[in-house]
Amino acid sequence: MGPIEDKPVRHFQPGTKVLSIGSYGCNFRCTGCHNLEISWGVDALDELARGESKAAFVTPEELVSTAIEAGVQGIAFTYSEPAVWLEYVIDVCDLARTKGLYTVYVSNSFVTDEALEQLAGRIDVLCSDIKSMEDQFYRNICGKADVECVYN
Repeated sequence: MGPIEDKPVRHFQPGTKVLSIGSYGCNFRCTGCHNLEISWGVDALDELARGESKAAFVTPEELVSTAIEAGVQGIAFTYSEPAVWLEYVIDVCDLARTKGLYTVYVSNSFVTDEALEQLAGRIDVLCSDIKSMEDQFYRNICGKADVECVYN
């Protein structure tokens, strides 16, 4: 939980608090990822294989209730790539809106047009985390073909 300005969002609901959530999964494999354990789920996969998983599923209703109880004004999907868990994001967004909460979607922008169409009207803020303007960076660091993969 923290200020929306940490997302970084400066011009939407300034001074409000947002509950940031993430789940396992990312469609990039960036070397140097600062959320590696979440986005790649490395530790989680090992724990699951050993039957020692500490991960817990939180229903959309539980998440929205937690946000309301925490006194925040919004929920941010972040730390990994929310497109990987799109159905859950949509369910939370629909419920959050009915409870007066805004939503923020922090993405690496490697998302299909179909996914964006499903999000249209549900997400209040889309933060596009462009890693670089150079093709070589996306090939070498993110494991993707070129920078166009996030522009289209």
